[in-house]
Amino acid sequence: MTVRVAEVFVSNLDELTVPVELSRQLRRADDFIRLAVVAGHNVLQQAAATEGNKERIGLFLGSAFGPMQTNFDVLDQVVSDQPVSPILFSHSVFNGAAGYLASVFGIKGCALTMTDFNVPFIRSLEQGIQAIEGGSLDCCLVLQIETYSRLLHDARKTHCPEDAEWQPGVVCWLLKAAASADDGIVLKRVSSQQQLKDDDEIDAANRLRVVERLNLVEEVLEIRDPLGAAITLSSLMRGDGSAANGKVISLESEHTTVELEFCS
Repeated sequence: MTVRVAEVFVSNLDELTVPVELSRQLRRADDFIRLAVVAGHNVLQQAAATEGNKERIGLFLGSAFGPMQTNFDVLDQVVSDQPVSPILFSHSVFNGAAGYLASVFGIKGCALTMTDFNVPFIRSLEQGIQAIEGGSLDCCLVLQIETYSRLLHDARKTHCPEDAEWQPGVVCWLLKAAASADDGIVLKRVSSQQQLKDDDEIDAANRLRVVERLNLVEEVLEIRDPLGAAITLSSLMRGDGSAANGKVISLESEHTTVELEFCS
């Protein structure tokens, strides 16, 4: 089964516009959920994917830090001996955004939320490709969402003062089964190799910084943002996707080496 990237959506939180038709459903949603649902709305609306069998549509959501600020907001209520808001607590659960996506868009296929400091978008992408290639799904959403927290930003100012502040945002791809290798921009291959390290080799402060190398063939970019690689890869999909066509792109992080191969 050939898998193609049918639609792509990228947005920072500051630039996000909630469509009127979603305003009621997202009235109490936190930033993490709002980013997820608006991204899903944009790619599904463009592709009209929800017109098919809802049980053949899935979603795979990756994040390095999840709804971190919402978690701290719940803990603030606990330690101050206040009644914990059930809505706030439900939004602090990492797979809350996947639940919203499935409910709002009637998605009935498999859903998976993955948290990983190391290339979470690639982890989700691999799972989405396998589900389509294995015949379980006709299409799926693949997302990475990051919203961070005030505490994280303060810690990074201390440990990584040379780095810019990370901006919350979302990247969302719609993957679809393609009839042939000529059907749009085909994601021919995603392979990753992980280099495991012993616990005593891992500096906890490294979790506060990202240093990745993205080899785009013509140039090599240094990525210092959890969303940076996914955003850059998404930029190659613009227009007719010719910027990605025929390329084998590699991504190297501290623990993982990834290769992605695209073709028309």
